[in-house]
Amino acid sequence: MIDSLFRKTAAEEGWSQGAQIALLLRFLNHHCYRDAFARFLDAERSARPQSRPHNDDGNSSFLSNVAAILQHPGLLLDAEFRCFCLNSRGLLTPAQTAGRWLRWRSA
Repeated sequence: MIDSLFRKTAAEEGWSQGAQIALLLRFLNHHCYRDAFARFLDAERSARPQSRPHNDDGNSSFLSNVAAILQHPGLLLDAEFRCFCLNSRGLLTPAQTAGRWLRWRSA
């Protein structure tokens, strides 16, 4: 619920990935969640196999599918596009993600 509220607000406000991260970090600092966040990061690091590349878990095919729908393979090199798609993966289909990307970019 918090995740969807944040994503909805970020999309409505047009916040960049950097702005979203800055906001979350200010929230963590303000509410003194530093130790809990450090424990969370440690758990995330240990859960991810270090030998596997980050995009080897289906992310590449999802990104490629969205770029193919948009008929713009050059988007795969765009950091904002990659972040947008990876945030949508698991929540939206590639077609839905492509539609939202177009609406977000035209806003």
